[in-house]
Amino acid sequence: MQQQTDSKGGDLGQALNWFLLICRALASTVEVFLHMSSTFGCRYLGGQTAIGLLVIFFWPLGWRDEDPRPMVCFLIAVLIMCACAATGIRWRRARGLKEPHSRYSGTPRPLFKRSVIPERTMKRIVEPVMVGLAGCAVAQFSPSLSWYLLFAALGLAISVSESDFMARRRAMDVNDALMEQRDMSERARAFRQRR
Repeated sequence: MQQQTDSKGGDLGQALNWFLLICRALASTVEVFLHMSSTFGCRYLGGQTAIGLLVIFFWPLGWRDEDPRPMVCFLIAVLIMCACAATGIRWRRARGLKEPHSRYSGTPRPLFKRSVIPERTMKRIVEPVMVGLAGCAVAQFSPSLSWYLLFAALGLAISVSESDFMARRRAMDVNDALMEQRDMSERARAFRQRR
């Protein structure tokens, strides 16, 4: 009975990981437009973006009666922006500028000269709304591109929220470890004083 429970939990965890991978793949294909090219981490645009490109390539198969050219144009635009990001990363390294976290998703392009919106809020709320609005805007022109952008907006919101959740969880783990270490140090000090 215990093995069955563990198997179900493992299957659920694996399904969740696949779901999050798809969300990140969709998100990365729109983040190249939303974030400054030279600010991506060197490992961010990797396998997940390749999966996203494959999704874009095969997406028109679900829309047989529709012209695939808008999706092909979008695919080409994503490839160009990925090349710009890769060039920006190389340029940053060649200049010896400070490296961000290797999996950093990039700094949002400012909407205004002085943006007062925090980066996490921008990535978690503003950017998905912008991508969703772009999806609605192209609905008359290309329903397949519209639906792709709506799913990408959802993937963007989910992947950023999941990243925030995991960062908060890691911070709590570090805080707990510090508290436990402090407690152990005090006990060790008290133990030594009693000897």
